[in-house]
Amino acid sequence: MKPGIPAQPCMLTTSKSSSMLYAEAGTRRRMMPVSAHDRIAGRPSRAKVLEQFIAYAQSHPGVSFMRKDEIARYALGSPLTLREES
Repeated sequence: MKPGIPAQPCMLTTSKSSSMLYAEAGTRRRMMPVSAHDRIAGRPSRAKVLEQFIAYAQSHPGVSFMRKDEIARYALGSPLTLREES
C-alpha cells in the first residue's frame, strides 16, 4: 500500500481548510488550489471524496472553480491584485 492520507481524513482536512478560507473571504480574496492526479484521485474511494468535497464547496455562495489560466486572467484583470511598481 502506498503512503498517503486515507480518504475520509483527507475529506475532513480539505473541508475544514475550505471552511476557514471561506470565512476569511468575507474580508479579502482567498483561493484554495486543489490538484488531483489521475493515478491517485482516479481510485474509487478518492474519486468519491473529491466528489463530496466539490459538492460541499459548491454549497457555499460565491465559491467558484477555475482552471489556472482562468485564475491568471481574473487576477490580471482585477484592480485589487497587488502589482510591483516599475
